[in-house]
Amino acid sequence: MQANLVPTSLRDRLGPEGTHALLELLDKAGDEWSEPMLTRESFERRMAEEFAKFRVEMAQGFGSVRGEIAQTRAELIKWSFLFWIGQVVAIASILGFMLRFIGAVK
Repeated sequence: MQANLVPTSLRDRLGPEGTHALLELLDKAGDEWSEPMLTRESFERRMAEEFAKFRVEMAQGFGSVRGEIAQTRAELIKWSFLFWIGQVVAIASILGFMLRFIGAVK
């Protein structure tokens, strides 16, 4: 900072050494305040980057889960049809046997 930025009444009261010490104090305080702000900005930037990566990973993960669900659903439908076909054949065989047995008894 420059000494001419300090008001004249304050410069007169502090003197040259006091003014210089005040300016050094303000510079040091400004550095201390700006460092956390830079750290905060870099933290926010880093956090935004990590969230973006996380969103991409989540989208890829959900895509693979959806694919697995679709594949499992297709397999369940296939096995369900095979089961029901087997059941129809079994019931038809039992009915055929019963009809023959009833027909033979008469």
